[in-house]
Amino acid sequence: MNPTLLRKELRSLRPFMFVVLALLLMEIAGIFLLPLDAAAFPARMHTLSEGLGVMQVLFGFALGANLLVREIDDGTLNFLDGLPLTRRAVFAAKLKAAMLVMLIYPASALLWNAALHRATHGSLDQALWPSLLLTMFGLCILATAVGLTAGMLLGFLRHVAWLVLALCAIGIKLLQDQAPSLAAALDTTDLLALRFTGTAWQLPMSTIWTQLGAALLFGALAFILFCSAGKVGARVRRIGRLRRWLTRFGIGLLVAAVLAGIALLAARSKEDGDAGARRAAGALEFMPVASGQASTRHYSFSYPALSSTRVRPLIDEADRSFEAVAALLGIEGGAPIDVDLSGTTRNHAGTAYLDRIRMRVNDKGASATLAHETAHVLALRLAGGASASHLDGMMVLNEGLAEWVENKIGTGAGVTDKQELAAAIVSARRLVKPRQLTDQVGFASTVDDNLKYPLGAILVDRLVKRYGATAPHTLLRTLAREIFRAISTAMPCGRPRSSSPASTSTWCWTITRAT
Repeated sequence: MNPTLLRKELRSLRPFMFVVLALLLMEIAGIFLLPLDAAAFPARMHTLSEGLGVMQVLFGFALGANLLVREIDDGTLNFLDGLPLTRRAVFAAKLKAAMLVMLIYPASALLWNAALHRATHGSLDQALWPSLLLTMFGLCILATAVGLTAGMLLGFLRHVAWLVLALCAIGIKLLQDQAPSLAAALDTTDLLALRFTGTAWQLPMSTIWTQLGAALLFGALAFILFCSAGKVGARVRRIGRLRRWLTRFGIGLLVAAVLAGIALLAARSKEDGDAGARRAAGALEFMPVASGQASTRHYSFSYPALSSTRVRPLIDEADRSFEAVAALLGIEGGAPIDVDLSGTTRNHAGTAYLDRIRMRVNDKGASATLAHETAHVLALRLAGGASASHLDGMMVLNEGLAEWVENKIGTGAGVTDKQELAAAIVSARRLVKPRQLTDQVGFASTVDDNLKYPLGAILVDRLVKRYGATAPHTLLRTLAREIFRAISTAMPCGRPRSSSPASTSTWCWTITRAT
């Protein structure tokens, strides 16, 4: 590759490079208009992939449409032929320079989103998955190559190139109903559509091979036409008037085909809209999903019937988990707990609210999750319904107690090695003040909110080691006492009225007075 020739091509593409950089700056500026952690990394990547494929194809086509024919129309190709250069070297330099310019935006966008994720990620979504980023960039290279080579080939049609592109897009759109597999294979913008099974990206291999073949075919034909430029043009000019009439007829035919395709798409959209309106006019219909029910001594389970095999081991072990949790908290049975096994909120294995638990059963830790959420339910029963707001405001204690119970049942130790390490780091760096352990707002504004699990487990474990196994039961029963509510109303938990050192242990003082 001739470096001088490559620099010459890059200089000629500077206006297009400025457009790409302007788009990138707009993308970065748009991110700063919202809080940096307003959208999770997967959501940002999904938003990026939705428009990236279309943008790369259109921009690549726009760049390629003038990349070769400009040399012919401006008459500079004859000058290049007089230099010690082959047309193959010129073609390769143009293709390489165009690809470098076109890949500035996707490469920068992916790197920017990755850096933003590393700076703002939480403990539940800290994985970056470099393989997925490389996969997206590789597919972006392929989509860019198809758009660029198609533009280089159709650019020889001059102003008709965009009509041909529009006709191809309409044809692919019309094929979606008649031959969806073929339409998907021909749709270049479908390359970057995210399709996940777990954490594995299901690549559309038929589309990839089809688009790779199209890029090679378009590039080869464009290279042949570029190498034969001048010879073919002289023969075409000999036709004279017939050439002009054939050109007009071809353009008219393309315009008619594009208009007919647009009319067909409009008619189909209207039919789909009418069909949707007719369906909406009637009663809403949902696909029936059979549900299963199971009851034990302490639980009432509901789950999709198709999941019965998967949930059966959990149901068989449920009562033993309940009795282990009840023994640690020093509470008797009570009313059965409703457990919904159909799923829960995102990034949570389970949630508990009053006497109801929602969780998913997708891994071997389902029994531990059930014990964790059962601890929340029983802790609320011990604290009394009227003190639910106080317990919710002490999220470090609340989540730490459930985490400690889960660890005791799972491993026999109240705290794991990882939790000990996390607490040691927080202590060594003085990240959390003691009063923040009972002030959820102040805690979350200082450190990662998910540190409430290890720090809370440490807090409960040390409480048990100092005051005995009945300490959690005594503490929760104290929250239910009228004197605690009276004192905590006068002096809110975790929010001392004074900033003096004597007021930093308000919560502990309140518990002491109540007991």
